Amino acid sequence: MPLVSIALGLVVVLASVPTAGGYDVLADPLGWALVVAGVAGLTGSTRRGLLIALAVVAGAVSVVLWLPGLRAQVVSADPAVTWSINLPQVAFIALLLWDLRDHARASDPPAGRTLTGTTVLVVAVGLAPAVVLGGGLDTLAAGLYVLAGFVLLTVVVLLFAYSRRDWVPGRHQPTA
Repeated sequence: MPLVSIALGLVVVLASVPTAGGYDVLADPLGWALVVAGVAGLTGSTRRGLLIALAVVAGAVSVVLWLPGLRAQVVSADPAVTWSINLPQVAFIALLLWDLRDHARASDPPAGRTLTGTTVLVVAVGLAPAVVLGGGLDTLAAGLYVLAGFVLLTVVVLLFAYSRRDWVPGRHQPTA
């Protein structure tokens, strides 16, 4: 089930289990590999190629960030750098939700509306750091990162909730 694989991959990306050496046991590159595998299963999606490309870019960025020395350099750099390296992840999630929305709209209007609203929320939270950091509102940055975590968690819940819907591209019907 493609959405389950994508959701599990995003759980790995969202969760963090750091070691004493600074590595994350739940390595984000592993999460992105699960995401790519899930997207490969979205056989009915016209955006599958672009989704895979965005997931691969987000996964490549996560490899760099998984290495403690490089992550420390990125995090200690300008906060705008930290924000910008997360843009492929934001773009992937927004495009995935928009694609799912397109599939859901005709047969499942409530899901279509939920996916539309969640896409708007993902884009707003993804772009908000530019306003917060650019506007010198640094005191809001920590809250914004917490909000971003909750939005990602919402996406994961929706992916699990919708994984068995008939409109999901590439969904295989169970044989009984």
